[in-house]
Amino acid sequence: MRAEVWFHKDGTRKDTPHGAAYRPHLHIKGTDEYLGVQFDNLVKSRFGEHIICNINPLYTGADYSKLTNGTLFEIKEGRNTVGEGFVME
Repeated sequence: MRAEVWFHKDGTRKDTPHGAAYRPHLHIKGTDEYLGVQFDNLVKSRFGEHIICNINPLYTGADYSKLTNGTLFEIKEGRNTVGEGFVME
């Protein structure tokens, strides 16, 4: 799926994630859903800069059906919310 994302400068990271195989969880806003995903070839960006990227499901048994066009999500690393975004397609 394609998504638009941006990362927060929250003190837990010195730089935004970039490169191959970044694997955070997505928390779907307004739900209790947390889904493991993989960002492929994430481009280097600045904090707060919006970027378009590809996100792939990580676990075969998980239900990713709520990640539809327009779905808002937070990007989580453990308890830390490091970014947010929305599904584009």
